Amino acid sequence: MQKLVLLMDKLKIQLINKFVEVIQIVIAEVLQISYDPSTVSLKELLGFFYKTHDPTTLNSQGPDQGTQYRSAIFTHDDEDLKIAKQVTEEYQPKWGNAIVTKVEPIKNFYDAEDYHQLYLHNNPSGYECPTHFVRNI
Repeated sequence: MQKLVLLMDKLKIQLINKFVEVIQIVIAEVLQISYDPSTVSLKELLGFFYKTHDPTTLNSQGPDQGTQYRSAIFTHDDEDLKIAKQVTEEYQPKWGNAIVTKVEPIKNFYDAEDYHQLYLHNNPSGYECPTHFVRNI
């Protein structure tokens, strides 16, 4: 009987680990941008995105590691999805054809916890990422 309990405990741990893996894959730290297309185009915003972070690192940004730090663009409609994929292809050669950014429709968006809101405003020296700067590409 003890062996069965141990086996069940192992199975529970494996299931819990799988659950944690799934949760980590689903969640991404993102920001949702509202913009006026008569002032700036989606193509320009995405160009700035590709100039200011490293889209070639899988599941990380600077010192932060994990699937929640993956490079991703989530769109709200088919036209934006088409533009995002087009801009990604335009930037591929500029990044040595190594961009790993996922481009896909958004499924859900949730506001981050309160302590993440205006994080750098509230913690001016709280975060520096050596991979975030404007590149001349």
